[in-house]
Amino acid sequence: MWQYVVKRLLLMIPTLLGAALVIFLLMNIIPGDVALLIIGGDQGGDINPRELAKLRDQLGLNRPLYEQFLAWLWGVVRLDFGKSLWTGAPIMEEIMIRLPVTLEIAIFATLVSALIAISLGTLAAIRQDTWVDYVVGRVPEPCG
Repeated sequence: MWQYVVKRLLLMIPTLLGAALVIFLLMNIIPGDVALLIIGGDQGGDINPRELAKLRDQLGLNRPLYEQFLAWLWGVVRLDFGKSLWTGAPIMEEIMIRLPVTLEIAIFATLVSALIAISLGTLAAIRQDTWVDYVVGRVPEPCG
């Protein structure tokens, strides 16, 4: 049993790294320039090219993608998620502000789903082998 748990925990590491890499690459493929948005270039105004280059340098957007990813990953390992591009506050601070409401919603959603699942499961058990059981309690078999 312990071997299974340890194996699953170790397999979690490459899975999380892979997901982080895919999301990072997708965010870099999406058109748009974060530095341009921060400066307000999406408004159609005049933009100082030096100011834009300086901001890209501060954000590390001029570095190769692998360096950006490794720098971000090292920050995550140290629980330093950087600063918000919009407010300038540390990301961990932003997360902590929103955490109580998020936990409240998650707990409420879990309670509601458990209440519904237990009620429907009980109904399916009471009405076993009837249409109610087949509608409520039967999960279709996977094909193949």
